[in-house]
Amino acid sequence: MIDLTDMRNRFEPDFLPPPGATLKETIAEIGLNQVNLARRLGITAKHVNEIIKGKKAITPEMALKLEKVLSVPASFWNSLECQYQEHRERGRVDREMEKHLDLLDRFPVREMIKAGWIEPAPPGVPLLQRLIRFFAVGETPQLRSCLAVPGVRFRKAPGFAGDAAAVAAWLRQGEIEAARVETEPWNKRGFEDFLLAARGLTRRPRLEFMPRLIDGAAACGVAVVLLPEIKGASLCGATRWLRPDKALVQLSLRYRTSDHFWFSLFHEAGHILLHSKKQLFLEVEKMEGEKERAADEFAARLLIPTRQFAAFAAADDFSRHAIETFAREIGIAPGIVLGRLQHQGLVPWKSSLNRDLKLRLDLESAVRLSRANGVPACS
Repeated sequence: MIDLTDMRNRFEPDFLPPPGATLKETIAEIGLNQVNLARRLGITAKHVNEIIKGKKAITPEMALKLEKVLSVPASFWNSLECQYQEHRERGRVDREMEKHLDLLDRFPVREMIKAGWIEPAPPGVPLLQRLIRFFAVGETPQLRSCLAVPGVRFRKAPGFAGDAAAVAAWLRQGEIEAARVETEPWNKRGFEDFLLAARGLTRRPRLEFMPRLIDGAAACGVAVVLLPEIKGASLCGATRWLRPDKALVQLSLRYRTSDHFWFSLFHEAGHILLHSKKQLFLEVEKMEGEKERAADEFAARLLIPTRQFAAFAAADDFSRHAIETFAREIGIAPGIVLGRLQHQGLVPWKSSLNRDLKLRLDLESAVRLSRANGVPACS
C-alpha cells in the first residue's frame, strides 16, 4: 500500500511536479508499466504518458479509475491535481505581476507599511501581492483600476493636488476599519435624534466623548472612523454608503480643535441625511458646490440654532463670559460658538480667546481610548 502521507511530504512549496510524476512512481513501486496501466484503465498508452508528463490532467473520472486499479483513493489524486493546477496558476499570476511592478511606485507603499495598513515584504512581486490583498482585488489589472477611484468625482478646491493612489489607499483602509464596526440597520429618525443628543457630547472631557460618539452612531447604522492622513491624500474626510443599511463617516486627524472636528462630523452627517446613497463625498479645504453648501448649512443650524445665534450676535457682546454663557444655554462647547463667530467675521481668527475656549483634541488618544472600551472603529 502506498504511504499517502509520505507522498504529500515529497513536494516542496517552490516547485510542484505534475501529479503524473507521482503516478509514475506509484506504478513503478507495484511493478506496472504504462502499457499495462493503460490496458487496466481502458485508455491508450499515449493518454497515460501525457498524464505522466503533465500534458493532460487527472480528471475526477480518471481519479476514480486510478482508485480501483491502484488502491489509492480518488480524493488523493483529485487533491494532487488541484494543488498542481493552483500552483501553475500562481506561477502564471506571479509572472503577470512582474509586468506591473510600476504600481509599487504609484501607491504610497512606504507610508502604508509605516501606518500598519500592510505588512512589510521583499520588493517586487511579494510586495505587490500585499498591495493586491489590501485592496481585495483579483489581479494587477483590477489594482490598476483603483487608481481611478471608481465612482468618485473630485470636487477639487483651487490648488488641491490630491493623489488618486493615496486617496484610494486611505478610502480602502477606512472600509477595512468600518468592517470592524458592528452597526444596526440604518435608522434615519434614530440618526437625527442621535445628532441632537451628540451636541451635548461636545461639552464632555477631551477623550470621554469618542466611545459614546462611535457607539451612538453605530446604533443608527453609521460607522464613524478616525484615520490619520496619509501623504498625498490631502483629505479632511469622506462619506459614503458601504451598503444600503450602513453608512461610513471617515475623518482624518487633520483638524484637531474642537470647533473644526465637530463641524466636520456634522457636515458629513449632513451628506448622509440629505444626499444620495450612491455618491461618495470627498472633503478638502474650501469645498464648493450646492451639496457642500447644504451640508455646511445643516451642520451650522444643528450645532447652533439659527434664531438663537442671530439673537446672540445682535447683542454684540463677544467676551469670554458672554460666549461661555451662551454656549451653556444652548448645550454646546464654547469653542464651537467661537468658531462660528470667527467664520462669520465677528471675531478675528487670531483672537486671544482661541487659547482659552478652543480645545485642541488629542485624537490619537481618543482613538486608543475607544479601543480600550471595546469599540474597534479606528486605527
